[in-house]
Amino acid sequence: MREGATSSQRYDPVTDLIVLVSSPSDSAAELRSVLLNGRLSPAPLELRVGVSYRVRLINITKARPGMRLELLGPSGIVAWRVIAKDGADLSAARQAAGRARLPISIGETVDVQLTRAEPEELRLEARAADGTLLGVMAVRIRD
Repeated sequence: MREGATSSQRYDPVTDLIVLVSSPSDSAAELRSVLLNGRLSPAPLELRVGVSYRVRLINITKARPGMRLELLGPSGIVAWRVIAKDGADLSAARQAAGRARLPISIGETVDVQLTRAEPEELRLEARAADGTLLGVMAVRIRD
């Protein structure tokens, strides 16, 4: 989605992406992991340099209160802009640009805008409240 775009604008499958965080069906696996887009080892997100993406982060886990998502590069946490919550665009004054570290509760949906200026390898990490790593999705930025 382009800079300043809102959820009322037409969906574009190239730039409007979804990351669904869910619980494994195996109760033992549920204690130590989450599924990202339905997989323990999810396919990477393939993004283009200079393109503005709207990424909808959805938490439908069963028992993961206090979970957080972080987007990291080689130097640590990168930046994104939070633009919507639970399907409703935030006002311009409430759209928070900053570090890509987001607490996300069960049943919550948060849209972030992500635009990167250079090719790079990032990783989206799902972590428990205590910091335990629960899942990782590669995010590849290409020319």
